[in-house]
Amino acid sequence: MSDPFSARWEELRRRYDTLVVEYLGIDGRLGETARYALAGGKRVRPLLAETMGEILGATRKEVTHVAIAVEYLHTASLLLDDLPAMDRARERRGAEPAHVRFSDADAMLASIALVARSYAITLGEGAEDPLLGRAMAQELSHAIVGMAKGQSLELTLEAGAGGDQIEPIHQRKTSALFVLVARLVSSVGGADVATATILARFAAAFGAAYQIIDDLHDRDLDGEQRGNLACALGLGPARARVDAHLREAREAIAPLGVASARLVQCVDWLSESLEAVR
Repeated sequence: MSDPFSARWEELRRRYDTLVVEYLGIDGRLGETARYALAGGKRVRPLLAETMGEILGATRKEVTHVAIAVEYLHTASLLLDDLPAMDRARERRGAEPAHVRFSDADAMLASIALVARSYAITLGEGAEDPLLGRAMAQELSHAIVGMAKGQSLELTLEAGAGGDQIEPIHQRKTSALFVLVARLVSSVGGADVATATILARFAAAFGAAYQIIDDLHDRDLDGEQRGNLACALGLGPARARVDAHLREAREAIAPLGVASARLVQCVDWLSESLEAVR
């Protein structure tokens, strides 16, 4: 990962750490829970949103609204995933999960509030054109239903579930959020069908690789591992699967030529993350 890329991402991370709080508009204990859950994120989805927005010439305001809306939705999903009724997580982003720091009820209510804010930003604040806002809200709704289906499928997994059962869950959850970024930025950036398809294909492959690497890092942690693809496949096959997805991501954006340079840097970062796995 190049120094300019690292510096750019660090600046972006600091900016979005501030923005996700500024746009929240929720006070009291509910706001405290939401702010706690939002803290510490890598802001990978905002990074991709900003990079895709640059390729398409979208305005910073439009891209910022997309990035914040998706970041809220992502955090809402984590709040639910971590609950004892779901994944029984004991750690999130290096700290105790929100339901442990506060309560199960606080975490669930904060999740609902963040989804609502995601819609509000998309509909009322993120699109000056009402028709565009409604189209973006439909994309948001499609992604949310898909994520819920993915989590429902994960709850039915039995011990020893294979990769063929786990991968569709990752597609509906992690990859779907990255694809949502691509679709929303394509909408605000006025992308033609061919370019929108390229970005969505890239996002799906990038998201698949990202999730497996995350699973590789989490494979030795305490807690629920039934949806961990690295545990199901084993270290070698999981790494090979990541390599395949990274190749697919690079191939997807090749038609963009020099415009794809910063997306290639994002793929390079993921590749370096894989190399750090032992």
